[in-house]
Amino acid sequence: MAASSPEIICRNMDGIMSSNNPATTTISTIAVQSGNTRIVIALLQSKEWIQLKIQEMYPAMTDIGTNLQEASDLYHQHEKVLEKL
Repeated sequence: MAASSPEIICRNMDGIMSSNNPATTTISTIAVQSGNTRIVIALLQSKEWIQLKIQEMYPAMTDIGTNLQEASDLYHQHEKVLEKL
């Protein structure tokens, strides 16, 4: 079975969904770190659309910790990173 490349589905400036592969794409990486928390975002852009994709997040947004204190600490760490974005 041949591997297929992932299809790009995104919303253009008019809010219309499209699955067309663009002729040209600009790719940038945005990385933000606050303490032990970091997030890496890929920015994909063509003439007609812009897409942000989370490439890496540590700790994971779904990590809730093992107790209330850890959960609270994780929440505050993520909030600080989001403020920097």
